[in-house]
Amino acid sequence: MRTSPLKRGFIAVLLSVFTLAACGGDGNDQTGTGGAGAGSAEAEEAIEQAVRDSFEAENARDVRAFAALWTNEGLEQYDVGSREDLEAGRSPDFGREQVTIIGFVETEADGTEGSTTVDVISGASDIAKPVFRVRFAAIERDGTWLLNGFEFVGSPPAAEGTEILEIGAIDYAFVLDRKEVPGEVAFRFSNTGQEAHEITLFKGPDGTDIGIAKADLENLDGRELDNVPDGYRVDHVAFADARSSTEITFAEALPAGDYFLVCYIPQGGFTEAGEPVNPEGTPPCSWE
Repeated sequence: MRTSPLKRGFIAVLLSVFTLAACGGDGNDQTGTGGAGAGSAEAEEAIEQAVRDSFEAENARDVRAFAALWTNEGLEQYDVGSREDLEAGRSPDFGREQVTIIGFVETEADGTEGSTTVDVISGASDIAKPVFRVRFAAIERDGTWLLNGFEFVGSPPAAEGTEILEIGAIDYAFVLDRKEVPGEVAFRFSNTGQEAHEITLFKGPDGTDIGIAKADLENLDGRELDNVPDGYRVDHVAFADARSSTEITFAEALPAGDYFLVCYIPQGGFTEAGEPVNPEGTPPCSWE
C-alpha cells in the first residue's frame, strides 16, 4: 500500500517520551462487512475482488499484475509511481509493507463507476496493529473493473465501550489524560502545535525507568527502526499535521506492560522532497 501519512521520512531526533501501562486483555479482531450500495451485487463483488487482487500483487511485488488493475490516474493517487516508473523498477518502496485486509465496510456501483471502503493493517506490526480505513474509486472499462482512485479516510470508529486515551502533542511534548489504560484501548491524537508530530509506540522491558528509556531510544533511526535495543518492541501508530487530530483503533488489545511514546520528526519538519528543514535542529526534550 502506498506510504500512509504517518510513515513519512523519519530521522532520529527524539522529541519526548511518556509512559503508559496497558492492562492485558483478549484480542478482539475487527471484521468488516461488505456494503449493499447501489448497483448490482456482481459489480460490487468485482470491485472488491480488484482490491483483493491489487493487495495480493503488491504484497508479492508483482508489478505487472498490480499495474494491470489500475488506471494511470489511480496509480498517481496511490503514490507508488507512474506505470512507467513501476515497470522500470524505479519504485523501490513498492510492496515494502505487507497489507492485510480486515474487512470491506461499504461497496457501491452505479453504471460504470463505483467505490469501496476497506479496513486494513499495513506493515508488520510488532505490538500494536493500527487499523487504517481506505477508500478506492473504481471504473469499468471494456467489462473489467479497474481501480481509479485512492484516499486514506482515517481509522475506523472504536468499538462501543472501548476506552479512549487522549494524547495531546505540542512543540515539543506529549500530554496524556492518564497514564494507565486497559489493553482494549483506542487513541485520540490531537496536535495543537505548529509542527507535524507522530507517535512511535515502544513497549519496553517491564519496570523500565524513563531515564533508561531516554538513553536507549533517543539515537535510533526513526524511519527504519532497525536498531531497536534488546527488550523493546515498536510500531509507528499515528501522524498528525499541525492543528489537526486523528483517532487510532487497533485490531487487537495491547499486551500488558509499560509503553513509551516517541516522536522522531525533526524540528521544523520536512521539505516536499522529504528532507529535514533544519538538519541541525534538536528540539528540547520533555521527560516525565
